[in-house]
Amino acid sequence: MKALSATLFLLLLLLTTVGVSWPGYAQETPEPEPQTLVLWSVHFLPAMVERQRALIAQFEAANPHIEVRFVVMDETFMDQLMQLNARTGTLPDVVLHPLHLTYEWYDQVLLDTQRTTSLIESLGAETFSPSVLSAMRTDNGQYRAIPSDGWAYLLLYRTDLFAENDLAVPDSFDAILDAAAALHDPENGFYGFCGPNTTQETYTTHVVEHFALSNGARLLDESNNLALNSPAFAEAIDFYATLLQASGPPERNWGANETRSAYLAGNCGMTIWSPLILDELAGLWETFAPTCEQCVEEPDYLARNTGVVTQIQNAEDQVPPPLSRAAIMSLGVLLGASPAVETFVAYYYNESYIDWLSLAPETKLPLRSGTPDQPNAFLEGWRALQVGIDQRMRLSDIYGDELMVQIEQATAQYGRFVGRSAYPRVPAILETDPFVWGELFPALQGRVSAEHAALRINITTSVKANEDAE
Repeated sequence: MKALSATLFLLLLLLTTVGVSWPGYAQETPEPEPQTLVLWSVHFLPAMVERQRALIAQFEAANPHIEVRFVVMDETFMDQLMQLNARTGTLPDVVLHPLHLTYEWYDQVLLDTQRTTSLIESLGAETFSPSVLSAMRTDNGQYRAIPSDGWAYLLLYRTDLFAENDLAVPDSFDAILDAAAALHDPENGFYGFCGPNTTQETYTTHVVEHFALSNGARLLDESNNLALNSPAFAEAIDFYATLLQASGPPERNWGANETRSAYLAGNCGMTIWSPLILDELAGLWETFAPTCEQCVEEPDYLARNTGVVTQIQNAEDQVPPPLSRAAIMSLGVLLGASPAVETFVAYYYNESYIDWLSLAPETKLPLRSGTPDQPNAFLEGWRALQVGIDQRMRLSDIYGDELMVQIEQATAQYGRFVGRSAYPRVPAILETDPFVWGELFPALQGRVSAEHAALRINITTSVKANEDAE
């Protein structure tokens, strides 16, 4: 009997050692340690704040041990607050922010590039836009931030008028100039091209950068010197100046409101705008409803008679290849961030990614196309999202799947004037410093040559970059 008892004791000891549990004696899984994560976001409009809070609540419900402290602000003030928090040792953990701040904070050694790189690799680097991921890469092969979403400028044109006048699709500088000249009729209030010329909005400089990138201009040359005085950049300035002077509105200070209103009124052959205008063309926002003559009886007339060019290319096999100027949002992981970051990022880019894109689908195209197993899952999910303010519809129901695929594929060619760490502050300078781009407007007005403007922009940018480095 004693031998049997000893045998049972040894058997129970062995089973317990190898992890076998008995009914009524299950080992409890220890509760995760409570964690806090501070999240900053640039989406500060009330409706977007409410929806972001709902998404955060879903994350917290799925991860009850993590509390998210959510802060929103205009991107204009984000860097100032970041500097203040850096000085007081109270950096946030994760920040949804624009590209120029990525470069600024990397230069200030605030971003955890090692952790960011591990996160991108765990998600699958091949699932992100290659051109945007390249813009995030540091000199040592790590990544500054994790691309989230973005949008690029679209060239819109009136397909009905192009067909009537037997005009080619405006996807090159020459085709744009030819079409604008053919359609230009200022005596009857019709302009071949409605584009920005104002000094008061970055819209004008963004459009020039868009055309420059499409022409192969880059921030740096092969020796990593500033190259804003390159022939490709000067050609783009000359093209835009010629376009405005020959076929644009005669008044100065045309900005976003003027170009949008003129196109919606049916007074433009072409314009260049963000994708936000797509739902307005379809009459889904009463504040900016189409007012063209045909739109009275057919509210969707402009939507049905507008073509979109996502990529301008001036030569076959162009080197460097054409890019499109894009507004890019990313998640930045700060040094010393909470251990909850890995859980939040994995959830953001998987379970809730489409929901975050739904905050503004027209301008939040996915920069992660899918997962390794489903490489197009997020592109397909984005395509199913509805847009509009007063009415809501899917863009694909308005413009068709072909255009949606075209817009999606363009994310692979998103770009900006960014470069290596020798000029880390240049993206922020080009985005926020009016003095640099002040050199552009005399050329747009025909008072100096495009070559002179490009040279002056290059010199001024170099001076500002060196001043900031001192």
